[in-house]
Amino acid sequence: MSKSKFSFFRFLVALLVIAANVAMGAFVYFAWQPSDLSDVDGRDSKVKTAEVVDILEKIQAAKNGLYEVTITEEDLNLYLASKLKLAQSGVIDEYVDVKGVYVDLKPDTMEIIIEREINYVDPSAEKGDDKEAASTIPFLPMDNTVSMKLKIFTTVNEKGETVRVVEFPGGSFGKAPAPGQFVLAVKDSFEQIAKHFSKEVDLAYNQMVRLEIGDGFITLDPRREVKEAAAPAQ
Repeated sequence: MSKSKFSFFRFLVALLVIAANVAMGAFVYFAWQPSDLSDVDGRDSKVKTAEVVDILEKIQAAKNGLYEVTITEEDLNLYLASKLKLAQSGVIDEYVDVKGVYVDLKPDTMEIIIEREINYVDPSAEKGDDKEAASTIPFLPMDNTVSMKLKIFTTVNEKGETVRVVEFPGGSFGKAPAPGQFVLAVKDSFEQIAKHFSKEVDLAYNQMVRLEIGDGFITLDPRREVKEAAAPAQ
């Protein structure tokens, strides 16, 4: 190989290394920037027992009565907040609080989001002191989000049967998009949530004929034939 070709090869390798480092640095930076959750319905609402729709009961009634039912994103998030109490586990549990778990619904896509607050409070600080004032690290406390996306839709196969399709397109760490393999690192947290709501998942997914996710809502239909029955007046 000539000297000029060797020099060009080294230059090309150097460029690739620099590009890789920049890409990794950008990913890490955006991973620590929390996602914008302002458009998630029901996240900031005050949870009062009288306002929370019993999702399990609502879906069961639709199945028993053979009628279509729609669940809004707000109702779903209020239900999650009333039923789910999460705590961080592991070596960092002392410094991380789980603020909430939310669902963001877009056409055919359900994004499950876990929001955490990371902080380090001086052990010598008196109880009751403001966390931010007691923190010994300047940029703390800070919020962190991680999410997993599920693409769920109903289709008709070659045999004319109505079937559901579930795909896992990935998720995000903060504002950084992450493919499916990256999300596997935090899959256990989402599996715990699914296990906690196993009855709701089984009823809504396994026992319904049609499932449609739209912008801010989920529609479930247990009927084999749409003309069988109409939903009761609300």
